[in-house]
Order: sequence, then C-alpha cells, then structure tokens
Amino acid sequence: MTNEINVNQDVVLLPSATRNGGGNINSADQDNPYWRGCVIYLNITQSSGTGGLKLVVQFKDPASGNYYGLWSDPTVHSAVGTYVAILYPSPNLSLDGTGGAVLPRTWRVQIQPQDSSSYTYSVGCSMLK
Repeated sequence: MTNEINVNQDVVLLPSATRNGGGNINSADQDNPYWRGCVIYLNITQSSGTGGLKLVVQFKDPASGNYYGLWSDPTVHSAVGTYVAILYPSPNLSLDGTGGAVLPRTWRVQIQPQDSSSYTYSVGCSMLK
C-alpha cells in the first residue's frame, strides 16, 4: 500500500466548460494536509480574444471563512493555450518572478473574467511535496 503523503497528486479544479464572463468563478475549497506547493494549469481551448482571464489563488481564514489573495497571475490571458504557474516555497521555482508561496491548509483557485466574453477552459493542479 502506498503512503499517500509520499506521492504527488493531480486534481481537476474546474473541469472544461464554456463559461461567460460577468462574475468570478471559484473552484471548490482544496484541503491541503501536507503538500507544500502546486503547479496550476489554465487551459483555454476557446477564446473570444478580448478581455481575458486572470488566475488568482486564494487562502481561507479558518476563523472568519473569508478568502484572501495568496498569488495573482500578473498576466491576463486572452488567447487559446495552456498557461502554467508554479507555487512553491522557493523563489527559483515561481514562474511569475515574484518568489514562491507555501500553500495553506484551505485554498482555492479563482478565475476573474475581465469582460463578459465567453471562454472554454479548464483548471488543473498537480500537488507537490
């Protein structure tokens, strides 16, 4: 039997679907009992080419239930393609150049559409020890 703490894990945060802008889209809360970081994949397969999507990672305050920004992609993505972000507690591994981040116990991904255009996309994640 494999000890779950010793393996990485892949998670579908938002399955592929066509979504219209006009409001933020949140993944379900992710429970993080022991992973230090993750690789997040935003895969846009259909795009209007306007506005774009912004990828944000938030953590949840266990006392109030409020969400706060942990990391925000500095780029708004409006073209078809796969965009990758690495969040890990090492400045050398963060693709955005701002340094790493340690994932807290409860976190989620939020997609912030920049206009009311329609996009087809998915968000996946690889949890890292």
